[in-house]
Amino acid sequence: MMHNVQESRAGPKEKGRKAAILVLAPTRELARQVAETFELLAQPDGLRVSVFHGGTPYGPQQRALREGLDVIVGTPGRIIDHLTNGDLDLSGIEHVVLDEADEMLNMG
Repeated sequence: MMHNVQESRAGPKEKGRKAAILVLAPTRELARQVAETFELLAQPDGLRVSVFHGGTPYGPQQRALREGLDVIVGTPGRIIDHLTNGDLDLSGIEHVVLDEADEMLNMG
């Protein structure tokens, strides 16, 4: 996934670009861990990764969306919040990962 995004987004990064990868994780702890790994992979190409989960203010997440992202890692609840508020547009998503999907289904 990252290789495809790195190739398609080589060069200057446009402000306000929509994320190409969305990763959903059941807990904030797992979302943070996954985001850290994506950040390591993204850093050499200047791609931006942001983690969206509850327990943190909306402002920095909204700002990250306005500035442009390549990868969003988040918990379902916070992603739904941003969709409901109209902050998040998923039309640019090329890849979706459901990390521990069975656990998310068990949680409802």
